[in-house]
Amino acid sequence: MAVSENHIFFSTNARGYLVIMMLALMAVTCVLDRLEGRPLKFQKLSKGFSGVLAFFGWAGIWILGTWTIPTFLFFEVSIAIFLAGILMVGNHLLPFKNASLVTPLLSTVVGGLVFYLQYYVLISPAMLAEATSNAAKTSLPLFFSELLVEWISPFESAGILFFLFALMGLGRLFRQNRITGFLMACVWLGPIFIGIGGFLLEMLPGVPHSRTFFICNLFFFC
Repeated sequence: MAVSENHIFFSTNARGYLVIMMLALMAVTCVLDRLEGRPLKFQKLSKGFSGVLAFFGWAGIWILGTWTIPTFLFFEVSIAIFLAGILMVGNHLLPFKNASLVTPLLSTVVGGLVFYLQYYVLISPAMLAEATSNAAKTSLPLFFSELLVEWISPFESAGILFFLFALMGLGRLFRQNRITGFLMACVWLGPIFIGIGGFLLEMLPGVPHSRTFFICNLFFFC
């Protein structure tokens, strides 16, 4: 985080961004634990009660994230796509019972329902229209260049080289572990394409500004 001046700026001037960055790291870490066969389990508690606590923990991540910054929904949907994809694959790629992924997937559904309730039911249409009209936007032709500049800015002239290394690293990760590679691809690139897709489907008033995807920047550095 200290490598990027944007993260340093957010830590002092936009602390909500750091909150959802922490939530995103928690979510990815917990998913990786599930993939490695280490589901969350509390000692001295029954398996069923531990599962209930885990479900509320997952739901809390999504609800708190979208309550802090609504565009956290892009990341939530990316995780949901990953989990749904793994569950559809079945046991062909996973060495453990993938039922442990059902809880986080169901929690994303609950998080999406709470998001809808909060932004489309509890607040007035006029307030929602004003909020969306004031949201930071950019044009689609400029989006990728602005995003790349924001990602590679800490590395100046060597930024393009670093970006190529990141792509090479993702490809190598795919070859070593396809599941983990798919997860990293979802959390790194998924929110970007979901945001663009929302604009093309006219669900968003414009292409979200590049800083909306600062969470992806975190996994880019990883």
